Amino acid sequence: MEPVTRERSSARSQEQVRSMARLQGRAGARSVVQNPKPAPAAANSANDAAANRLRGVLEAEDRIRAAKTPDEIRRVIADEMRGMSGARQAFVFEYDRNAKIRLNAVSSVKLIERNSEFVAWAQAVAEKISSECGQGSSYRATLPELRLASGPGAYPFTSLCWLSLKTPKGDVFGGVLLAKETAFGDAMVPFLVREAGVCAHALTAGRAGKIKTRLADKGWLSWKTIAMAVVGAMLIPVPMTTMAPVEVVSRNAFVVTAPLSGVIEKVHVPPDSKVRVGQPVLSFVDTELRNGADLAEQALAVAEAAYRRTSQAAFADEEARRELLIRKTERDLKKAELDYARDLLKRAQVRSEKSGTAVFANVDDLEGRPVEVGQRLMEIATPGEVSLDIELPVADAIVLENGAFVRVFLDRDPLNSLTARVVRSTYKPVPEAGGRLVYKLKAELEKGQQAPRIGSRGTAQLYGDWVVLGFYLFRRPIAAARQFFGF
Repeated sequence: MEPVTRERSSARSQEQVRSMARLQGRAGARSVVQNPKPAPAAANSANDAAANRLRGVLEAEDRIRAAKTPDEIRRVIADEMRGMSGARQAFVFEYDRNAKIRLNAVSSVKLIERNSEFVAWAQAVAEKISSECGQGSSYRATLPELRLASGPGAYPFTSLCWLSLKTPKGDVFGGVLLAKETAFGDAMVPFLVREAGVCAHALTAGRAGKIKTRLADKGWLSWKTIAMAVVGAMLIPVPMTTMAPVEVVSRNAFVVTAPLSGVIEKVHVPPDSKVRVGQPVLSFVDTELRNGADLAEQALAVAEAAYRRTSQAAFADEEARRELLIRKTERDLKKAELDYARDLLKRAQVRSEKSGTAVFANVDDLEGRPVEVGQRLMEIATPGEVSLDIELPVADAIVLENGAFVRVFLDRDPLNSLTARVVRSTYKPVPEAGGRLVYKLKAELEKGQQAPRIGSRGTAQLYGDWVVLGFYLFRRPIAAARQFFGF
């Protein structure tokens, strides 16, 4: 192999000489072209040295690619890069999952003592110089320039060269740090960068997804940082809140109830209309009541006549004087029956005892409807005087005191909210129309807010005591687990 190589090198040298002669023909280099002479022995020696160096580089690359495991690749990289660069010591660093630089190999060293002072110092040096390099391919510096404390035993190799290891996408995942006494030449650095690319390819081959790149802008996303942030967030104090249906009702409204048992004949006012004091709002069928009043009036007339007749006869008849008190009692009884019948007849027409708005659903729901005494028929409400009825489900119940803050979102205006305070709450849940148990709460709007329309419905957000966010988020799972496991 060597004679062939030498012949090729000699022929290449002669060709270079001829090319230079052609370029310098105007300057009198003709004799060189006409009388070519064989290259001197010094040129052959230089060519041989270059060939040997190239052969050494290729063999080093072959050894790097032939390494099997990642640890073996790192050790081979450290040894070969030290030999190719002429450095006194070579280090191989990679980033771990926390974006911290980690020493993984040192030239001529098989085992790294992680707890040693030298390893900690070397990682600090690499962290500093890699941050200065950033996303660049190489960076040269000296230990005094880094302004770091010297290593154990006053590290003698003060000239440093950092070669970044990059993924195919260009992300830095580590680097090779070379150290020696003298500075690294400018001509050597491009060659070393090229070899660092070979080393990076060997380390990334077959390790997709396992390479941790330099997270310059995302280092805060490490799993430890995220875990600490989550734990810290779980300890943030927040108010315990819950949601419940709410309805706007009248405050201090006059409730119109059935004064007697009967059938409603006519409703005299439409829903949500204005009414005055004493204005008729509805009337009952009064046929029986009117007839009863007429019969009571006639019975009173008969009793009155019998009383007068007995009273006149009492002057002469002893028996009549004895019956006079009975006739008087019978007359008073019939008079009381007439008053009762007239009172019932008067109640057949219901009048409003308060000025306001008649609140009920529909006229057709009342007319022709049989009702009992005391049955609720409608309300006479003042529009500006409202309160909030809240039905808090038992499953969502929290500790609420009088004066607890409430935020109300009505269905008709979901983008704006009203604020209120709890003024009353029941201690015992009651069943609602759907059969679900709820706590009844009453809340009053805070001052300075426009009163909503009576009958509006929405959702109320109730605020209780302050708790940590973790308990707020996992309150229901904790309750479900306790009910399931019984502890």
